[in-house]
Amino acid sequence: MSTAIITAVTITRRDRSLTQRDSGEALANGRRRGFGAEAKKPTEDLFARAGGADSMNFASRPQWGDVVTTVLQACPVLAKMYEAGETTAADGAPMAIHSHLPAAYAEALFRTVARFKPAVCVEIGMALGTSALAILAGLEAAGGGKLISIDPKQKEKWRGAGCAAVERAGYGEHHELIAEPDYLALPPLLRLGLRVDFGYIDGWHTFDHALLDFWYLDRMMPVGGVVGFNDCGMAGVDKTIGFVQSHRKYEEIDAGLPVNYGRLGRTRLLGRLLRGRSRGLRLRQHQDRYFRKGEDWQAPWDFFAPF
Repeated sequence: MSTAIITAVTITRRDRSLTQRDSGEALANGRRRGFGAEAKKPTEDLFARAGGADSMNFASRPQWGDVVTTVLQACPVLAKMYEAGETTAADGAPMAIHSHLPAAYAEALFRTVARFKPAVCVEIGMALGTSALAILAGLEAAGGGKLISIDPKQKEKWRGAGCAAVERAGYGEHHELIAEPDYLALPPLLRLGLRVDFGYIDGWHTFDHALLDFWYLDRMMPVGGVVGFNDCGMAGVDKTIGFVQSHRKYEEIDAGLPVNYGRLGRTRLLGRLLRGRSRGLRLRQHQDRYFRKGEDWQAPWDFFAPF
């Protein structure tokens, strides 16, 4: 286990002010070293091309506090990735971006992190680094913090592109990669006593892996912590969300994304309505969904609720 991860374990609300001050100095130093040199003015049509942000209305939502910038303004490296449609591998070779977070979802992720000001974040799945950049930009806006990314294929399949993007953005001092599968990476963090204020699950989307990711993050998460899910329209992720809602005490929060049931979901609903069989129908929501922990609740030993 690296020193950086062990250091993250010691972060608590009591010493958060010191952590934020140190992080702020490091980020300021990053700007003096040229952070922001790749800045390009983001446009509304860029959001529309990359993820449909035209349907988002953050300015009218008072819960976003004093965050007045967008993720593309806060992180020029991410803006350039979306605009150019490519990124750079660790060896400097260009790579077309794919399997990445849409810009509208990156905006919601950025603003959720900035809103709740977590000290330690853990994401499952890093890929090309779009979610990592959104989280780290949110941490900068919040005053500092740490992100741990768990991705066993970062160096091989993704050719180190995610970590390279983090370094280009000047966030390297606030980021740690664990290049192991979730089922090997998460148990040691729990044993070390790591406190995770924010989690983002975007790894292997089968039910067993998604549930495992949530189970470990929940064990490390204090009351008030937030967990987000990507690819919620997939059956395994949707089933895990059903577990969250039925077997834990979490409340879904508004992240500024419109509800999207997908084309198939709307077709199923229409068919059920026409046949008079809509009762009990549960449609999968496809947009990213976020849940805040309201209670550190442990179910009785024989508890079960359908989900």
